[in-house]
Amino acid sequence: VGGSSPLADLFRRGYCVVDGCLDAAESRALYDHYSTQLRTGVLSHVSKDACNVGCASALLPVRDDERRAQFGAEPPAVKKAFELLAGLADDVDAAAGGLELMVPGNVMVAVYPPDGSKYVPHSDWYSHETYNYRFLSCLLYFNPDWTEDDGGHLRMHLDRRPKRAPADGEPGALTDLLPAPGRLVLFFARTVTHEVLPAKLRERWAYTLWVERLPKGPPPKRKPRPEGPAYDPAGERVG
Repeated sequence: VGGSSPLADLFRRGYCVVDGCLDAAESRALYDHYSTQLRTGVLSHVSKDACNVGCASALLPVRDDERRAQFGAEPPAVKKAFELLAGLADDVDAAAGGLELMVPGNVMVAVYPPDGSKYVPHSDWYSHETYNYRFLSCLLYFNPDWTEDDGGHLRMHLDRRPKRAPADGEPGALTDLLPAPGRLVLFFARTVTHEVLPAKLRERWAYTLWVERLPKGPPPKRKPRPEGPAYDPAGERVG
């Protein structure tokens, strides 16, 4: 992840941003590769979820190059991106210690077309989902030359009240992050409510990998998060 500063932000704020994980040529290669697969029907699963209508996605094996071959020849940037994502569990575990994080078998690649498609405010983990062990959400964007005019921001509701507008002088209530090329975003899956805003002009692409943490005993239960500026290594905010 390139040093301790981004991970310090993760534990302090509940999220962090690392830019420059892919160069411009690598982002372009990935964007063109998956856009072609979308047009030719290789990526054909389109969400009918009322909360996430219009998003097309596919699950790709993290470490099995041969299984991914069913989706066609890959640019070298795919392997680089997957190796980066697969190494995040060790990076975070080394920084925090004792979390025993796990990398799942698949990375999701997903696209939001510029037709109003979006994902409403949600969490990547809910306490009633018995077999959901998501701990850390890891997103890697590869949208070439993406600007504010393109939209498609990742909006994080850091106060966990998505219907509440931020008050004056409260810049941290909502944080909008541009899905810029080569940008990696990490946040705690169990505590950060977030949404995907509509892309305005072009397809918006991202990889998502959910680092998991298995419970030692009963499935994890969500606890009320007290007010305060910091998150502990277990993904809960502390005062």
